Amino acid sequence: MTDNDRSTMGFGFGGGGGGGSRYTGVAAVNARNAAEANRINEDNSIRSNDTARWQGERQLSQNLRQMQWDRNKFGIEQSNKNREYSRDTENDAFTHKEGREKQLQTNLEAMNTTAGKDGKPEIDYNTVRLQRAGIDRAVARLGAKGVHELQPMDEQRLLAGSKLMARLQADGSNFNPFKPDFLKTIDPLDLTNMRKVAGGYQLTSKAGGGQVIPARYFEKQGAERFMPGTPTNEYDILLGENK
Repeated sequence: MTDNDRSTMGFGFGGGGGGGSRYTGVAAVNARNAAEANRINEDNSIRSNDTARWQGERQLSQNLRQMQWDRNKFGIEQSNKNREYSRDTENDAFTHKEGREKQLQTNLEAMNTTAGKDGKPEIDYNTVRLQRAGIDRAVARLGAKGVHELQPMDEQRLLAGSKLMARLQADGSNFNPFKPDFLKTIDPLDLTNMRKVAGGYQLTSKAGGGQVIPARYFEKQGAERFMPGTPTNEYDILLGENK
């Protein structure tokens, strides 16, 4: 083997042929490739992180918008329910008010119905009107907005007071000693806290002025001074605590 051959086949283990320089060149290329690969990996990692962060922010934004949408939707639905409840409550209140008004009118008409000349029932609408006006005054004095705000027992007292008042006014006189005096009040509320005294029943309200109603008008129906009449307790509801 010639020197030229040895030089051609040398791989840098000896001094021949420049093999060391080729090895060094390959290593440098590999190093550069590795560095480039690392840079690419870092860039990819950064882009991946940026993409993940962007996706997270977008998902968060979507979640926030959905939450806001849900809140708005809930608010609208709740508002609609509130309006429906308010409307139903108002309708119930109106129905209750209308029902109580109709029932009062029915009670007043029944209280002032008598048999006519032909035997058919007749309603004294003039008395009904006067009694309704008296009850409305009483309602106002009680601070209520209508009869529908009264307790049923209070309404019954006003009806009984109206009936007794009508009887006394129809039969009263300020001159005939055999007749009761006309009442000093036109408000049935003044007959709702009466007190039993000797000879009759006394009005205790200021407007009543301490007037005493003869017992026969309170305790009996159809009673006159010399007529016994029929016992009744329908006016007992007008007695106060000191009965």
